[in-house]
Amino acid sequence: MSGNNKRCREILADRQDWKCIYCKTKMAKDLAEAKRMLSPIKTTTGMRVIAATWLRVTFEHIDPASNGGAINLRNGVAACEFCNNFRRDHDFEVAKRMFAHMVKHGLHPHQVFKKTGIIMVPHKGIYDIVKLAEQERTNANHSQRKNTNGATLKKHQGRGAAKHNTNSGMRAPSP
Repeated sequence: MSGNNKRCREILADRQDWKCIYCKTKMAKDLAEAKRMLSPIKTTTGMRVIAATWLRVTFEHIDPASNGGAINLRNGVAACEFCNNFRRDHDFEVAKRMFAHMVKHGLHPHQVFKKTGIIMVPHKGIYDIVKLAEQERTNANHSQRKNTNGATLKKHQGRGAAKHNTNSGMRAPSP
């Protein structure tokens, strides 16, 4: 790990009161601290190690490294290791909504572990939902562009789009 990454990570974590940008869980500086944070939870040693690993603070690129995103304070936030790894290179705003949805419904792995002492990993199908949300965001961005007459395209697309909205703001993938 580079020194720049570590410095940025700690500065960002301090700014965020050591809470993950996505799930708002208190993060740990290292594995030993994370294990201490989880010590009251009754579970197996192996599950505690996995859960503790997921609590470590990481530098999270807003613009992913895979897209050329730099390690600097303007392009970073602090995230727990689970959220950072689970986001992969998906859109930052979409990922925030996805994790907020998981937390709201008590489905984030940190919440499940604290309640049950069991490790739960979201189903890989969540990525299909993330892809749909990214497509909807792209479509929304395109619909806001002005057409040649100066009118927004959103007026024409808004009627049909309302039929597809769900309470969560995302559609489930079709079978």
